[in-house]
Amino acid sequence: MRAQTDRALLQHLRSYRNDPVGYARDILGITFTPDQASIAHHLLIAPYRVLVPSGHSTGKTCAAAALASWWYDTRNPGAVFSLGPRHDSLKDTLWGEIRMQRLRAPVRLPSHFVGPSAPEMRSSPVHWAKALTAAKDASLTGRHLPDMLFILEEACAIDPIWWQVVQTMFDPSLGHAMLAIFNPTDPTSQAFAEDADSETDGARSWHRFRLSALNHPHI
Repeated sequence: MRAQTDRALLQHLRSYRNDPVGYARDILGITFTPDQASIAHHLLIAPYRVLVPSGHSTGKTCAAAALASWWYDTRNPGAVFSLGPRHDSLKDTLWGEIRMQRLRAPVRLPSHFVGPSAPEMRSSPVHWAKALTAAKDASLTGRHLPDMLFILEEACAIDPIWWQVVQTMFDPSLGHAMLAIFNPTDPTSQAFAEDADSETDGARSWHRFRLSALNHPHI
């Protein structure tokens, strides 16, 4: 009976594959703002790459965490790579939000965390989500997996070489998508350059959204 219940839950979760806003609302109990909903929808629209240069407390981490869970729960095989400049920041901010959202969800979600505080979920070698620090001794694996979501957190502080690595792995024909969130504070960063290019590139290499604190439900 428990196995049947688990299979039914997984089937239900996968029905939200193309509905991130509905997943956030029905599964996590989170109502996206219109800006957050636009970010979510555009991960499913070519070129499947979304830039979010915005200030603090605008809801970008909340949205990124919900989208990480949405991708993980609706795609198997599939993977989520979250990349950031500092491990503690990834664990405490983005992954802290992921854990809290899943714990508070009105729907009982699979408990696939690999440890009590580890920023990683995994159910099989071809189905996982994890954080990786952009450091010299780090390595990205699983480049041939279908349905991969790359989340660049604090993207302004990620070295250009890591942007190149991720963009080399990124393959829309395999169902990949990319989300970069950051405070646009460093005009010398690769994130800033990508942001500038997104405003002038006729080929639309990125969808770009700037969240406003005035649109946040707590304001």
